[in-house]
Amino acid sequence: MSSSAITLPYDVLANVVAYVDRDALRHLCLVSHELYGHAVRELYRHIQFAFTAKSMHCLGVLRDSPSLGVHVRWLEYRHSTASLTPGDPGPFTSLLASAIRSMTGLRRLDLRGFFPRQELIIKNEDEERHLTELFDAIAGLSQLDNVEFTLRPQLAPLLPRLNPLRRLVFSTQGRRSDAGLEHILRTSTDTLEELYLYHFGIVSWLKKEPRLVFTRVTRLSLNGCGSPGMELPRAFPHAKRVYFFPAPVELPSLITDPANFPELGYLELRVDEDFKRSVTDVQRPVANLAIFDAEISGPPLAPALMNFLGVFRRDALRSLQLPSLRKEEEPTTTLREILGLFPNLKYLSAKLYGVEHPWVAVYQTFWNLRSPSLRGVSLGFDDDHIDMLAQIVELEINDLRESLPDLTFFELRSEALGSRRMAQFRRDKGMRKWRVNVGVDLLPPEDWPFGR
Repeated sequence: MSSSAITLPYDVLANVVAYVDRDALRHLCLVSHELYGHAVRELYRHIQFAFTAKSMHCLGVLRDSPSLGVHVRWLEYRHSTASLTPGDPGPFTSLLASAIRSMTGLRRLDLRGFFPRQELIIKNEDEERHLTELFDAIAGLSQLDNVEFTLRPQLAPLLPRLNPLRRLVFSTQGRRSDAGLEHILRTSTDTLEELYLYHFGIVSWLKKEPRLVFTRVTRLSLNGCGSPGMELPRAFPHAKRVYFFPAPVELPSLITDPANFPELGYLELRVDEDFKRSVTDVQRPVANLAIFDAEISGPPLAPALMNFLGVFRRDALRSLQLPSLRKEEEPTTTLREILGLFPNLKYLSAKLYGVEHPWVAVYQTFWNLRSPSLRGVSLGFDDDHIDMLAQIVELEINDLRESLPDLTFFELRSEALGSRRMAQFRRDKGMRKWRVNVGVDLLPPEDWPFGR
């Protein structure tokens, strides 16, 4: 096909290459010069590599072809079961450094899992020299503002050389403090927008930095970082999405006081059985709420859960992910009561573990339930008979239209040990018939607000 045959507008061609797979992109590169220009940018935008012969070839191409390397925006290390037998890593590390030098537009770098391999085999000055080459290449990336690292000793020389970041994912691997990470945080106070930390004692560190304020962070995720404290809303005043796990919130006012995280719109956390709020607390207008499982032992969670849900303004909540109701004597009654609290709820994810008859639990919860805004439901069971349950639901699901007129997605998932089986019922708005799909690890709708 001649290049003159490609006469589509620029925006149309850009949309075409954005929605095709990588094999199709390779073929589009051969169609015309114009399509090549669009396809090659998308083809090399995100590069994944591993310690494999195939990756070495790809990195070699990027090293030798700066015209291709300039299109890479995201470079990601992914461990592969086909990894080469560990030997001298020097040539691979040196090759990676050379390839990165050609990626002058690189903005996102994910090397989580890459350095542990290096840590095991650094033995001599030559290998350390190769790492220095890699760090020099990374430090020379003027547009790099998004990094994902797992702390390892050999990273120490690199961290102080990074530019201020927009997004940071960092695991300290159990260390509660690290000078390199602390340096990055200090230099990025005015640029960070998303911060994901693992195992770092951030509250203790912020107590030593009372004037430190991250003016642009809207997403804060703390996993294994200890109990949240009042230093967090002080240091992150504009956080809109907050994640705390696994430590529960021990200071209720951290959540109940609207002055803390005043722009909060999405909250993910764990609630313990002893959570209590004051009856004078002002209800908060949070749109999205995800509550993780508490400890398995202890009394039923319902009183604390209902107490916690009372923190939030009923007409504001749009999506709700609930913990397991295993310990409740009547889990369907508790779930139905919760649904009655929030008239504008659109999405619900819940776990009905321990119910003797899953179909009965579905029926008792949703039939004749007046929740006109509910659009999507996902129910988890510790039962591996999802196929049988789906057959029963398929016979009855049309009856839900009367009480749940906006319902277009209904999912049943098995969370039994070793099972990822699920059944999905989907209905296009305005259509009467449901489409049924049963399989493993099925994708939810694009607008589904919860992670898997």
